[in-house]
Amino acid sequence: SSFDFMDGYEKPVKGRKINWMKAGILESDRVVTVSPNYAEELVSGVDKGVELDNIIRKTGITGIVNGMDVQEWNPSTDKYIDAKYDATT
Repeated sequence: SSFDFMDGYEKPVKGRKINWMKAGILESDRVVTVSPNYAEELVSGVDKGVELDNIIRKTGITGIVNGMDVQEWNPSTDKYIDAKYDATT
């Protein structure tokens, strides 16, 4: 393969060609997913992590919470907003 010379890359498994997802994960500082539960799911085993679970575990993974904290970011109670408002105004 033309990628044999690249440090950190192993030969493709199971007769596959280049795995671009694997290459991207290896070059990243961290993997970010749509939720903490999904992050845990990806590193829980080979079937969930699509054979990339070990690499993701080494690189690091973070699940971010979808949406925002409506108590903290509430325009009707925010002390930094002069003109308070809500969905009815």
